Amino acid sequence: MTIATNDQGTATTSSPAYGVHAASIGGQGGAGGSLNASLGGAAGAGMFGGTAQAVTVTIEAATITTRAASASAVAAFSLGGNGGSADDLGAAGFIGVPAKGGDSGSSGTVTVTNGGRLSTSGTAAHGILAVSRSGVSGNGSNGTGVAYGSAGDAGDSGTTGNVIVTHNGVITTSGSGAFGINAQSVGGGGGTGGSTSGSIIAVGGSGVKASNGGTVTVNTTTGTIQTSGSFALGILAQSVGGGGGDGGNASGVIGSVGGTSGGGGNGSTVTLNLGGGSVTTMGRLAHGVVAQSIGGGGGNAGDATAQGNTFTLAIGGTGGDGGSGGAIYINPTGSNPFFISTSGSNSIGLVAQSVAGGGGSGGSGYATAGGTVFSSAMAIGGSAGAGANVHPVTLNLSGLRVSTGLSTVAGTNLNPVDSFGIVAQSVGGGGGIGGSASAQAVTAALPVTAYEGVSLSASVGTSAGGTGGKGADGGSVSVTLTGSTVQTQGQGSHAVFLQSIGGGGGMGGDSSAMATTTGFGRSTEQVDDNTFALDISVALGGSGQSGGAGGTVTANIVTPPSPPSATLPTAWSRKAWAAAAAMPATAPRRRSASAPPARSAAPSAWAGRAVMVAPAARSA
Repeated sequence: MTIATNDQGTATTSSPAYGVHAASIGGQGGAGGSLNASLGGAAGAGMFGGTAQAVTVTIEAATITTRAASASAVAAFSLGGNGGSADDLGAAGFIGVPAKGGDSGSSGTVTVTNGGRLSTSGTAAHGILAVSRSGVSGNGSNGTGVAYGSAGDAGDSGTTGNVIVTHNGVITTSGSGAFGINAQSVGGGGGTGGSTSGSIIAVGGSGVKASNGGTVTVNTTTGTIQTSGSFALGILAQSVGGGGGDGGNASGVIGSVGGTSGGGGNGSTVTLNLGGGSVTTMGRLAHGVVAQSIGGGGGNAGDATAQGNTFTLAIGGTGGDGGSGGAIYINPTGSNPFFISTSGSNSIGLVAQSVAGGGGSGGSGYATAGGTVFSSAMAIGGSAGAGANVHPVTLNLSGLRVSTGLSTVAGTNLNPVDSFGIVAQSVGGGGGIGGSASAQAVTAALPVTAYEGVSLSASVGTSAGGTGGKGADGGSVSVTLTGSTVQTQGQGSHAVFLQSIGGGGGMGGDSSAMATTTGFGRSTEQVDDNTFALDISVALGGSGQSGGAGGTVTANIVTPPSPPSATLPTAWSRKAWAAAAAMPATAPRRRSASAPPARSAAPSAWAGRAVMVAPAARSA
């Protein structure tokens, strides 16, 4: 789909409507049918979500004005359809066959080029809103069965399109949360695995890995952006991975296993090419330029519960790993400087962040067994997902002009605070928490027929908590400022703030175990009877994991050429300067051999230094 306006185009709206709305939207997949059968069977699977195509909008020297909440001047969407969910499975027979959720639809590339004048005056009414988002995959079927019950897995995830915005015009917004440019590529979340219960053996359905976010690129040359509301960013360029799908729960009589969860989607590369122009924000928490790549969090695993006679086993599912944060590149293009100005408190000039997703939690295991003579219950907590790594954050800033805290007024205590100039961060994902485990075994002691007055029993309860997820390392951060200026005003307003932070390690799961014996009541004539009971309970807490290391941080501050200096090289003759100073102002002046050389004749050893040329002494 392509929409273009010519140089005479004008569009004005005064109701909750976009100035230009271009959208390609995939339809949602149909849900599967349910099953209820006495002997067994299979549930209906969910169907695929529809694919969205590319969307292109070009504005050439047109004027677009909106005056309502959420009424963006230009809105371009490519939205993949959600996958259909599988329906419930109810099989009273021996085996039930689960059904899978539908795959999510992919989204296409969104391209917006603006050379016109865009103006909005409503809350959350952006100048340009460009979004590509894939759909959410369908959930797996829930299920029951007498002999064996298995739930369905979630559908697979689609792919997410890229977003490209080029701005050469004028954007003005005046509402709260009304960004100048909002460019996002968002991966759809993973579907949830189905749950199952009532079976002798039960296995929860698995969640699916979420979609990755696509790349996001914003180009500016001579364009200007001005926002005046609170929370109204100048430019937001963001790639976000979807959240991993959760695993399904399982509940069985003898054994159960919780569903494994899906990993988070990765954030992709975000690039800003700043070739001139300006961004100005006036409100509080209104950052000038924000570039982010964020990995999605891993899904949480399904819990497992087993309650039955004699022997039970419950194993929690494994948590999904987090998605990685993508690379951030901010580059100058061309010879014109780029200006960023903010006025309010907590309004940072330039923010560049790569943030990885955290690992999901492991599923818990709960086992309870009761029997005569002997019973055993075993519970194992699921391992947590690991945090994800991040890619480098690289800022090559030439000719950048950043000013924050511009609403400062001398002699007042209401001046802006915490308005940093430049913030660049790379943050590794934290590990998830291991699943807890609880085992309880209770046995009734019975008399032994061959030995009158003797009763025997044994109870064993064992549990182990799940292992926590490992924290990931922070990535490298590199900022080079060449011929740039960063000026901040207000308390806590650092000029350049750089960080690489490793993710925290996940905690191990808790564990508890109990084993006990109960006997029949005895009369006073049976006080000499003997009961031999063996009760064993063992519980092991899950191991925690280590945190990630911080990455390298590099700041290169390259200053422009120094202004002229009055400092004289020591090789020059002091007598020549004294003689020159004593000369009459009207006397003719000629160069002498002892006078310092002219600027153009400066020795090569003085290259790069400012040289002041003294007047020549009068010749004899």
